[in-house]
Amino acid sequence: MNKKEWKELDPDEQRIKIAELCGYYDFQGGWSCNSPLRGRIVEGKDTIIRFVPDYLNDLNVMHEAEKILESFPYDEHGVSSKPRYLKVLSTISGGDCVFTTAKQRAEAFVLVMTDD
Repeated sequence: MNKKEWKELDPDEQRIKIAELCGYYDFQGGWSCNSPLRGRIVEGKDTIIRFVPDYLNDLNVMHEAEKILESFPYDEHGVSSKPRYLKVLSTISGGDCVFTTAKQRAEAFVLVMTDD
């Protein structure tokens, strides 16, 4: 996904995209996750959440999503995900990653996780 495609999604679609990248999937009116990405593989038991987290406005849930980057430490070229994420985040925020918003972090997360 590129920046233009991300911007074309409405906020609900953006939140769903992040949830899917974190291993969640739509399941019987809730969102289920039984994925090694979340460290939650329990045979026959999924973690069910009722609503997709508000990744665009809540830094705490965005921080949880960012932990997924550790599950994908390198791309096919041997480049670590974390420095790539920080570089993209720095570009989005105008150079200062310290005061970035959850929305800026969400955008950087999706761009890195879906980088082709």
